[in-house]
Amino acid sequence: MEKGRRKMTAEWAARMSRALNVPWYLLFVPDGLPLPMPEDAKFIEDRSEIALLVFWKGLSEEQQDVILAMIRGMKIQGSPREE
Repeated sequence: MEKGRRKMTAEWAARMSRALNVPWYLLFVPDGLPLPMPEDAKFIEDRSEIALLVFWKGLSEEQQDVILAMIRGMKIQGSPREE
């Protein structure tokens, strides 16, 4: 990959993340800031969604629980409220 002989694929990202013991998405994020995703990884195109995911993954389980409780209490216009 470094010499341009191989493309970064989802399979290589998974292999590298296991070898480095880091989540795969951190291979594409310097210091918590989103980078453009590779061509074969367009499942998340919105940079805000990527930033939210990176932020979320950095939270403790307790912090995630607090945020989920707050989100579930919000009423978003045009969306059904989760019960």
